[in-house]
Amino acid sequence: MVIRMPGAPILEFVGHLVRAGRLRCSLRPRRQLTAALAVSFAALVSCVSSLALAEEQHPVSEGLAGRRTKILVNQVLYPFPNPNCPVDQPARGSCVAGQIALALAILNLHQEAGRVDEANRLLGTALERTGFAVAAAYGAPVQDAYRSRPGAETVDFSFLVSTLLFRIVGLFGGETPLVEHRLSGQVDEDIRRLFFAWAQGNCRISEADPVNVLRPWGSENLDLQRVHTCWAAAELLEQDQRFRNKPYSDGSHSSAQRAAWTAYLKAFLRSRFMSGLSVEFFSTTYSKYFLSVVYNFMDFATDPALRESSENFITLWWAIWAEEQIGGVHGGSKARAYPRHLLAGRPTDNLPWLYTGLGECPREAWHPAYLPMVTSPYRLPGVVEDIARNPHRYGSFAAWTRNLGVAAAKFSDARYSLSSDLTAITRYTFSAPGYVMGASIVPRLPADRWAAISSQNRWNGVVLGDSLDARVYATPAPKGGRSTYNAVLAAQSRGTQIVQRLPSPFSRGTGDMAIWVGPRLRRIEREGWIFVEGSAYVATRPVFGGYVANPTESSFRLLDQRSPVIIQASARLDYESFEAFQAAVLAAPLRADAGEVSFQGLGGAGRLRFFRDSDRRPEVDNKPIEAPAGWVLSSPFVRQELGSSMVEIGEGSRTLQLRFD
Repeated sequence: MVIRMPGAPILEFVGHLVRAGRLRCSLRPRRQLTAALAVSFAALVSCVSSLALAEEQHPVSEGLAGRRTKILVNQVLYPFPNPNCPVDQPARGSCVAGQIALALAILNLHQEAGRVDEANRLLGTALERTGFAVAAAYGAPVQDAYRSRPGAETVDFSFLVSTLLFRIVGLFGGETPLVEHRLSGQVDEDIRRLFFAWAQGNCRISEADPVNVLRPWGSENLDLQRVHTCWAAAELLEQDQRFRNKPYSDGSHSSAQRAAWTAYLKAFLRSRFMSGLSVEFFSTTYSKYFLSVVYNFMDFATDPALRESSENFITLWWAIWAEEQIGGVHGGSKARAYPRHLLAGRPTDNLPWLYTGLGECPREAWHPAYLPMVTSPYRLPGVVEDIARNPHRYGSFAAWTRNLGVAAAKFSDARYSLSSDLTAITRYTFSAPGYVMGASIVPRLPADRWAAISSQNRWNGVVLGDSLDARVYATPAPKGGRSTYNAVLAAQSRGTQIVQRLPSPFSRGTGDMAIWVGPRLRRIEREGWIFVEGSAYVATRPVFGGYVANPTESSFRLLDQRSPVIIQASARLDYESFEAFQAAVLAAPLRADAGEVSFQGLGGAGRLRFFRDSDRRPEVDNKPIEAPAGWVLSSPFVRQELGSSMVEIGEGSRTLQLRFD
């Protein structure tokens, strides 16, 4: 139901609630109610009633349960995306995710009949719009659409929507809901019917061939979401006698589909578990989509081995994150980190706050892709939480990770082809009190030798503990788009990093190289260096050619684009003062010629040599920089031997073993 009401009385009423203390967070300007805004009655009722009842029914206590409640209450108070769907655009999709997310939050918070009915009505509206979009995009009956996606403004069923709908059934529907029955029988049936409508033509057992584990469709996260949708459809249909005997377009039935996709997912998770977990590692945009479906496998798979593998995968992801973060902000290197997110974007955004309390919870709704994590009973094992809370109990440390990313063949048939080579990408992270610095150390290869989902928007740099944008990094701006590919080479030893822009044809989409410094960090410029003071000390400069400051951004464009950039970070406790740090940097030997750059790093980093136009790997003290031989993961906290299906997390007498036998 959509109603139009004058904005002023509503704003006056909301203002009254604020003055009375019933409303404790502010509406963002883009969500304010105005005279011209069409207001969803359901959403308005949710907002007003929750304002009055939130404190009495859901007091926010300390600990994980209290933080979960706060997140869900904010989702109800400030629905995001906007759940109000325009009636003149029946296939538009973002509002559908908003409706489903709002319903999911209400069902988790409330068991009283009125609120449960409200959530079921929201779901009914979302399902009607989703069904229309599926028919419009894929035809009725559904045609083969595995290699195409709907437009950006329409409902893409396999992208997030199916993840949320499947979780709603798992929590509140079916014969054995994880929470309790709150989903109406009609909505439950309609969800299953929609899954069948999509899966009948899109899910073919031939696509579940284990060879496709290294042949992701579209991208890594898109591929896993598609596979999840096929698996989830088979799980739902096989459990329902109304659907289990209905044939798919390839002649199979739900029982065979479930077996095939379950086996595929076990092979996929094992493959990634033994190779650094993901190709799109710690992407500020795509990590949440990738993880959200693994949470569904963990919580709802009927196959116990798939549940266990998924939980181990999630625990390892958080363990690697824990050793690469500072104050809840990830500081290691990243792939697919879009320029708009570089200054403050984080993989998993505020999710670490849910598990650890690190950072802050925003006073508004989270992205709906986080709701599978928020509504899951999973919690971090104690040893992982300890790493996140106290990573420097024994001082500074380095962490090494090997990852997939080299292309085995050209992109074709809408699929990437990944090599199983784990020698090309070495992620190196150095964590010290006050900062985390990370780099992806890769060989000098042409752009087409990499899978684009690995080489796109690589990020290297240092993150400080002062604020979300307290970071220093060097990267080229994208040219003619929003992405660069294979844009830089990087080398690092402890807190010393060198980054160089790669020209074409080694790179694609690469504009001018610049140094970026968080706008709230104190900085001074001296003798060609930019010195930065925060929770740690940082110094950065182009090796030659100088720079020019951009007055509208916190960046410094290199005047000679061939020049490598040095970034030196040090813990504050290592120097008596900021001035003493500056003196040490200025005294450190720096040499450059046509073939190489060398810099004597501070704090035991050694003499870092970087070869400018050569295939020679960077060196430290005349030894090539390489991950420890025989290891995929190597740090004081996370260890995995090359080829091993076992990971050990922790140190001393307190360790946790994860196995993928």
